[in-house]
Amino acid sequence: MIHDGVSVDPNDGRLLVAPRDSTFSALEKAAKVAIRALADLPVTPVGAAGVNFRYALDSIPDPLRDLLAAKLERELSNEGYTIVQHFSRKTMAFRDGLINVELLHEADGPGTVVFNFHRASAAHAELSSWLAQVETMDAETRKLCSILKISLGQEAD
Repeated sequence: MIHDGVSVDPNDGRLLVAPRDSTFSALEKAAKVAIRALADLPVTPVGAAGVNFRYALDSIPDPLRDLLAAKLERELSNEGYTIVQHFSRKTMAFRDGLINVELLHEADGPGTVVFNFHRASAAHAELSSWLAQVETMDAETRKLCSILKISLGQEAD
């Protein structure tokens, strides 16, 4: 179902709320819809909530490529294997939850970086509080992009 620029998809035991536009204001609106759903369904069992920031990258900046170069990749290349796709995931503690950073890219082409702010809890109030921190999460995403030498371009969704 799509209403007022926000997609709401209840299936597989999950409620996926996503903005239809790749703007911060649309993300804030989607977070408010999710918070309202938590408030309107107080006895529905919950287990976690998350906010994703996903960006399409035309290419991986050389400084980031150097950071990601792993000894395993060099060993495989030295043995004649051609790596055609790279995937890296790091999970870090953040406030009362986690930030999962995933980077997927073709060897010499485009990629995607995802910042997933995840909070596991069975308490509606804790998850609502987590979802209300979208502005803080956006700032943290920008900080991480700076550390990773990623220039923010177009959001993938």
